[in-house]
Amino acid sequence: MKDTSRLAPRWRALAVGLLVVLFLATLQFARGQKREKASPSIGLALLQPQVPSTAGKDSKAAGIKLTGPFTYKNLTIFLVHGPDTIKDLHLITLAEALKEKKVLIRETGNVNELAVQNLSKDSDIFIQSGDIVKGGQQDRLLACDLVVPTGSAKMPLPSFCVESGRWQQRGNEDAAQFASTTGQASSKRLKLAGGNLGGGAGNLGMMGGSPANQGGGNFGGGGGLGLGGLGLGGQGRVWGEVGQFQNDLEGQLGKKLRNKESPSSLQLTIENEEVRKAVKPYVKALSSAVQDKKDVVGFVFAINGNINSADLYASNELFRKLRSRLLEAAAVEARTALNEKEKPPSITVSEALSFLKNADAKKPVQIGATDRIRIVMTETDQCFYFQTLDRKRQDAPIHRSYLKKLPER
Repeated sequence: MKDTSRLAPRWRALAVGLLVVLFLATLQFARGQKREKASPSIGLALLQPQVPSTAGKDSKAAGIKLTGPFTYKNLTIFLVHGPDTIKDLHLITLAEALKEKKVLIRETGNVNELAVQNLSKDSDIFIQSGDIVKGGQQDRLLACDLVVPTGSAKMPLPSFCVESGRWQQRGNEDAAQFASTTGQASSKRLKLAGGNLGGGAGNLGMMGGSPANQGGGNFGGGGGLGLGGLGLGGQGRVWGEVGQFQNDLEGQLGKKLRNKESPSSLQLTIENEEVRKAVKPYVKALSSAVQDKKDVVGFVFAINGNINSADLYASNELFRKLRSRLLEAAAVEARTALNEKEKPPSITVSEALSFLKNADAKKPVQIGATDRIRIVMTETDQCFYFQTLDRKRQDAPIHRSYLKKLPER
């Protein structure tokens, strides 16, 4: 008879090992099944702690809800629903302030810096990166978010020229100051080349104090950000993107769109009647999605099935004031990239949620500050994420801007 006393422990060990393998395999299978049934989105870490969410037309993430997609041709938007994160925030926009003559924006002799002063006695003014002001010696794109306090003294306002062929009075406009702002930059490449890269934010300094980035390396001039800042390279890049955008738009519509008196003006090209006619169906089709919803604080949009960017605000009130400009800018960009012969791929709410969540994956870096705000940026492999924080309210975000990176041409 064989001695089995030595074999028993081996068999027992083998049996235990097999049971462990079977248990782990079963657990992994169960997890896989759960993932298939649930949404791939796991919530918005930047907005609330991570919790599971469900996919579909109405997707939630711990107090934040995305609805959509709402699509017209190659433009898709997702609405971001949520509570006001700053309850008593009552800002007027730059467009309102200029219309009501509550703000003064003047030339300084420097292409990349204007001066702004709040003339109101009861209203703080919110300026958003990408706002375009008309007039002066040449039209400008404003380079970063800014809150101009009530009754402020003159403050520096970083800017980029978006009209390279003029440095003089135009028509009846005042060459010394700017009287209107009618739109937002309608090109993500232009935003990446200029305003939203924070080169301007680095030059804000501290009102009545020291610069925001003492010892801050390349952030002050934007050179270290890879896509230009307020230095010569940054301005040159902006001019290049303006020209390319005008070419693309004219190619799409098959017509000359540049203004005869000021052909290099980006804003006058966008205001062309043919452009307005081409964009109108987008705005009409999607306006109903963003209007009359009191819990919407922003939206994400995609062009040709690719996430483009997103803007979120601290209150529904502030979003309502800006939504038309944002939608029109997105529509112009979408029309510039339209291919009537191809149906763009669909995009899901889960992809939109993932885009927002992943933007907050790394530690932010401060790139500018005033006595009222701080601007911080987080850069990932896929996205630039900017937060404009209100120092009066323990750094609560007033505005969050997300720009998905694009490959070089």
